[in-house]
Amino acid sequence: MNKIILCEGETDTILLSYYLGKVAGWKFCKKPPVNIAIKADAFEQSVNW
Repeated sequence: MNKIILCEGETDTILLSYYLGKVAGWKFCKKPPVNIAIKADAFEQSVNW
């Protein structure tokens, strides 16, 4: 199952990733999923897996 969390700022992203890694066992992935295409170029956005 895929899950998505939208964060407003970079600090929120860092804190949530640390929390989810410690509590729920989530891991950072260097490669995006094959069947999901997200364009992060517009509006200075970033995408993390």
